[in-house]
Amino acid sequence: MNATKVSIILLLLLLLASCEQSIAPLTQAPALTATAKQCRSRFQEVTELTKPPISDEELVVIVDKAVEASEYFLNNCTNSELLLSEQPERLAELRRLGQFVPPSVTCAARYTPTTLLMDLDQDGSDELVLHTQAVRCDHSPFNNLQGAGGLSAVFDLNTQTDEWHGTLIWPCSNDSCPWRSAWVQSPQPEVTPLDIRDSQGRAFMLVAGRYYGADHTGAILTIWRWEHSAHEIALEVRLSDWCGTPNQWEISDDGYLLIPGAEETSRCEARDPVVYVLQEDEFVARRP
Repeated sequence: MNATKVSIILLLLLLLASCEQSIAPLTQAPALTATAKQCRSRFQEVTELTKPPISDEELVVIVDKAVEASEYFLNNCTNSELLLSEQPERLAELRRLGQFVPPSVTCAARYTPTTLLMDLDQDGSDELVLHTQAVRCDHSPFNNLQGAGGLSAVFDLNTQTDEWHGTLIWPCSNDSCPWRSAWVQSPQPEVTPLDIRDSQGRAFMLVAGRYYGADHTGAILTIWRWEHSAHEIALEVRLSDWCGTPNQWEISDDGYLLIPGAEETSRCEARDPVVYVLQEDEFVARRP
């Protein structure tokens, strides 16, 4: 073999090695830090708790563990070097595992969980919104609530710790929840970023949905002040069906919220229309 042929072969080998190195990051994803079995077991622990009858105290535990299981999945069962938008198979797995109504429970219609990627705090990075449900089957004669309530949480990535953290946004917050009136007719509430910020640059988002309880139905409108690791409810308005038509409320992108008035009924006093606007970092009520 002459020198020319040897040079050509060496050149081809170098080119081949260069191509393999360039495509390796696209075809070889880093191994997950936890096995798929460990991820599934976290969700299975939640579904095993949903054996009716379920008390208020037990339901709080179920909801907390549901959020924790989703956090564990995002922190251990996804590829931290890729955006979630680049991992559709992982999001599909989260939706599949996030059905917290076990097959043995027959008192609840099943709602297919959904995931949404939205930039809620308008910082250029998406948060993950998970809409699912938690079952509630209480067969006691004084509190015969049966069904599955909507359960929604937002997960955002803490860039300092590189960990996902979940915040419950529907039908309540992490700190408080009126469980006995929390069962929603439509499990997926409306989640909308608002085009407003307070004096510290913090963003706002709207969470709105319908609920039904043992004694009345209505709507809950919640405006969250949203930023990494510091989420709080800035305004919450509850509208009962007995007191008008809650679905007629209006809100603009800049946070101008109009609540319509209502006439007096046998169960509700007359209500004047009211407008909520952001003033000095707080939402205040005004007449239209």
